[in-house]
Amino acid sequence: MGQEEFIKIVKLQQRYNLLKFSDAELARHLGISPTLWCRLQRGERKITVDVLRKIIRQFPSLQGAVLEFLQE
Repeated sequence: MGQEEFIKIVKLQQRYNLLKFSDAELARHLGISPTLWCRLQRGERKITVDVLRKIIRQFPSLQGAVLEFLQE
């Protein structure tokens, strides 16, 4: 699973949770800057372990997707 696919999974999860955040709101919900979130989506930055931890903290059901992402 590539970074782009992983970002899509995170966005689907937040929609599934009916949060319906904008990108900036999702970034703040995750505890990262909106600028960093945009750069991650565009592939300009790599997803770090810190970002993955924050994703799991907010979306525990994505733990399996995070592990799959880390295995690649």
